[in-house]
Amino acid sequence: DFLYVLAPGETDAVVALSIDAAGTLVEVDRETAGPTPAAMAATPEGDLLYVLNQDDSTISCYAVGSDGLLTEAVGSPFNTVAGVTTFPLAIEVTSDGTNAFLYTTDNDGEITQSAIGAGGALTLVGAGVVTGAGANYRGMASTPGADQLFVMDAGLDEIHAYDADAAGALTVHPS
Repeated sequence: DFLYVLAPGETDAVVALSIDAAGTLVEVDRETAGPTPAAMAATPEGDLLYVLNQDDSTISCYAVGSDGLLTEAVGSPFNTVAGVTTFPLAIEVTSDGTNAFLYTTDNDGEITQSAIGAGGALTLVGAGVVTGAGANYRGMASTPGADQLFVMDAGLDEIHAYDADAAGALTVHPS
């Protein structure tokens, strides 16, 4: 088993740790991420790990080996978030079993929506961004079937619900 943690600041790295039967952690890999890695999410299959880099609004992608080692994907870091949202805060990866999607939030109440392609490449879905009803979106969770996304709004102290279509595009869930 493996555990992945972010080491923002001096190293700006993602660290891979093995976990033995006694629960002891041993570092097995350390890969440089972008400036100020703030959040990460893995695909449900565990084969890809995405890191949200706050200072340059990019997303680093790593293939996860069976030995826990990380290999940065071709084209990573991706500029999918840059120019679409400002000051990204959270990241969520969803999958419906056939297609996988990546969502990020920012402190302006916007959610970027991207499809995950071959090798972990990201492509914006539709206009690329959905503007929510609030601000300061801090965390996300999705349903197992990837048909709904829930976003925690720290500015309004609310949770907003979105419906996701088969292409990963979000619409506000009627309340």
